Amino acid sequence: MPKYRIIGVCVNNRKTSSLKLQEILSKHGHFIKARLGLHETKLEDEFGLVILHVEDNENACKELINEINSTQGLLAKELVLDTDEI
Repeated sequence: MPKYRIIGVCVNNRKTSSLKLQEILSKHGHFIKARLGLHETKLEDEFGLVILHVEDNENACKELINEINSTQGLLAKELVLDTDEI
């Protein structure tokens, strides 16, 4: 049965960090199924959240997460939902 892999990315200082995040996501875009970007509506708020639904490829996920986490202003965490546990 499939596993659903979700990656959440917290973006600090969106004006500068989002450009680097876009480069990283484009590089790994071949296995990203869906992407949702959220941010606060207050002008002074510099935080954002990006939610990614990716293919069930553990190695590719680890590589993407490591690259994101090695970038200042970005933090990525993974959530794996295993349908075998239902």
